[in-house]
Parts: sequence; C-alpha cells; structure tokens
Amino acid sequence: MHTPTQKEAINIDGPALYNARTAIDNARQKRALGGVFIGFGNADLVMNGMARIISFHRSQLTQQQFRIAELLRKGLSHTDAAKELNVSRQAITKQVKSIGWSAYAEAESAWRIFISCWVNPMMEKKRATILR
Repeated sequence: MHTPTQKEAINIDGPALYNARTAIDNARQKRALGGVFIGFGNADLVMNGMARIISFHRSQLTQQQFRIAELLRKGLSHTDAAKELNVSRQAITKQVKSIGWSAYAEAESAWRIFISCWVNPMMEKKRATILR
C-alpha cells in the first residue's frame, strides 16, 4: 500500500492525522498487511497481531474457499452453502476443514469482541473528553 502524503498538511493537524500518517509510514516500512493501528496504547500490539493473522489466513484462501467462508459467516449451513455454490455437501465439509474455518471464525469473533469491548469504549471516552 502506498498513500502519498505531503510533508506539510494544510489546515489539518492533530493526533488523528499524526497517528494515521505514522501508521501508513509503518505499514510501508514493514510491508505490513492487514491493518496497522497506532494510538490505542497497549491495544496496538493486540490489534496489529490479530489483523495480520486474519489477513494472512484470508490471503491463503482460494476464491472458492473465500466464497464458502462468506456464506458460512452469513450463517448458511453446509447444505445451504453447497446448494448456493452448486457443489456437494461433502465438498463444502472438506473445504471447511481445509481452511480451518472454526479457528478462523473464532478469530473474527474475537476481533469483533475486542473492538466493541476495548476500542469502542476508549474512543467514546476520548470523544467525551474532547467535547468537554
């Protein structure tokens, strides 16, 4: 990823801009995929690690496996996913095992919980401080 940034920002300043620019620079230097988070304190390490592992896992999926994961994420059963993709239920079951779906789904759930329980309250607290 490469997002050109100017040395001087015109009429823009503050911690959000600084953190975003630092995140982009870090991502470029480390060639980091999956997200780069800066400005959340100790949560940075957790968020960066989780985002990278999820991104790496996702990048290893074939197009068909990715589609299966999308259908399962939407709550479709193996049988319904098989009908949607016009393949056998056994083919879906084999792919689900091959992609490590349960571990992947667990990681995505953990990510959502972490964001809602840790990051969202942190952001609300910062907003409340700013608005005072």
